[in-house]
Amino acid sequence: MSKKGQIAFESLLVLLVIMTGAIAITSFYMQTHGDTLAISAARTELLRQIGEKNESIYIETIQLNKSSGTELLLTTTPKKLATDFNSAAIKQKVEEASAYKNVTITFVP
Repeated sequence: MSKKGQIAFESLLVLLVIMTGAIAITSFYMQTHGDTLAISAARTELLRQIGEKNESIYIETIQLNKSSGTELLLTTTPKKLATDFNSAAIKQKVEEASAYKNVTITFVP
């Protein structure tokens, strides 16, 4: 009976070593760019604002369109407009978190 517990403990230890190694190795090859920081900041602020509302809102997509300047495209379900949220607060958080300036927030209907 005690061998089963020891085998389980050793298996967990081996799994922990493998996971730690995988995380350490991938952290050298994957970098966080300004795009990732901008999208993450927008998502965090949008979730904060959704939490203050008394309705169910699902974030479908958040995309950063750099071809037309720096435009952040947000899509929600049910469809919401920029007037439903504080776009200035989202813009401020994105500009603080990333190197992008003059970000345009657009809610895609």
